[in-house]
Amino acid sequence: MALIIQSLGDPSYEHVKFSALAKNTEQLRTFQMNNFVFVDTLNHLTCGLGQLTESLQGCKDHPYSLLRQSKLCQNPMNGKFSEQRLKYLLQKAAYPYELCRSVAEMEQYTSFPPRESFYSSLVDGINISQEDYDMSKKIFDEFQVPNLREFVEMYCLLDTILLAEVSAEVDYHVIESLYCTYTYIVRYSNGLEGKSWIHSTWILYIILDSHNYRLIAVC
Repeated sequence: MALIIQSLGDPSYEHVKFSALAKNTEQLRTFQMNNFVFVDTLNHLTCGLGQLTESLQGCKDHPYSLLRQSKLCQNPMNGKFSEQRLKYLLQKAAYPYELCRSVAEMEQYTSFPPRESFYSSLVDGINISQEDYDMSKKIFDEFQVPNLREFVEMYCLLDTILLAEVSAEVDYHVIESLYCTYTYIVRYSNGLEGKSWIHSTWILYIILDSHNYRLIAVC
């Protein structure tokens, strides 16, 4: 996002109409460029994708339905779901960010780079533990990734799917919370017993009488 905003200073982008809703001086909730609208769908949450996916693993009941359906979890030999692949995909993998300067360089690495390649100028040293390196190499080998470029593409796809998994989990808890509110208000105002209820729509609007908290409508 920062790179997009910086590029707007280029004279060749004078025709672009830009508007934004800022969270603070460094972050944007949403911005629009001409007819394209970019929305940070998880901006209301308090941590990044890494922490969110780690928290997701703590939800024992989360089925990872989207990830299970993806090609990442398919056995390349028979095209069937692989539980082992799912376990690997939920592990942390590392990438040597300062190793390559172009896509062509990334394609030259047909095997996982040595641990010394994970040098970081920020810490002036190798920025990966032996355990994380071993796991990353194991994932690279297990998935038979042709080169480092496709390894990055695989994890970009994985991040996108995990983002959708997190969003689905958040939506589930929001709906569950609204359902509890719905059943409580019905019992309070009309004396009716709550019934098992599943709503196929992700967004619910509950209209309440602000004076006596009676339920007016659910739509």
